[in-house]
Amino acid sequence: MEHPQSPSDPTYDVIGRCLADADDCGVEHILALLDSAGWTSWSDSDANVHTFDPTRHLAVQFVPEEDRWLGAHHILWRLWARPSDSGALLWAAEFTDHTPYEFLVPLVTAITNDLDAALAPTTHQGLLEGGAEALQPLLDGGWRSDPTRMLAYQSSAANASITFELNSEAWLVEVRPHRVAPVLWGARLSTGLPLHLLRMFCEVLGAPVRASEGSVQTSIESRARHVPASGDEGRHHGGR
Repeated sequence: MEHPQSPSDPTYDVIGRCLADADDCGVEHILALLDSAGWTSWSDSDANVHTFDPTRHLAVQFVPEEDRWLGAHHILWRLWARPSDSGALLWAAEFTDHTPYEFLVPLVTAITNDLDAALAPTTHQGLLEGGAEALQPLLDGGWRSDPTRMLAYQSSAANASITFELNSEAWLVEVRPHRVAPVLWGARLSTGLPLHLLRMFCEVLGAPVRASEGSVQTSIESRARHVPASGDEGRHHGGR
């Protein structure tokens, strides 16, 4: 029975699919996006797909068969920039398998829309001056700064445990279903990643999605709508 003062189609804060799995449609969508932007692709003998911008200084690689790892997880996607065909990388971003595509599509779109900005790496001084602004979406989304570590943030939104911290020369992201669970997926973003791309990633990671009740899947809907009289597992916030 609905409360007499309940809105006809209430909304709930739902985390941006951080606990969802990847799917084949996401791969096709990203590759089609790159193709429509005029990027060229090459598949090696192991069925890895390497996609380059017209200058060949920017790349998005789908590498299911490469032996690259982040902790115990296989790296599925690599994004990087270099100043010339033979130059050292300006920056790189790596994402493990099971990374939801909502975290990849905005980055790929931004890179294809402004190649020059994507080829302008963040310097150490630039990180000192603009890093806080790039990370602000995490704090705006209710994340907490870890006082025991430098530039480390945590979130426990929607029953997920997420950490985002600066470790050596890269930002490391780990997502778990709960605090003591194994890592579900992770990412490594070098500190040279342009700040507008870092901020974009933080916006997706930090901001809950406003979803109407009708758009929340049935498996979540019962949890979002039902609040037990005392101490059970029901919650007002749904998430996958």
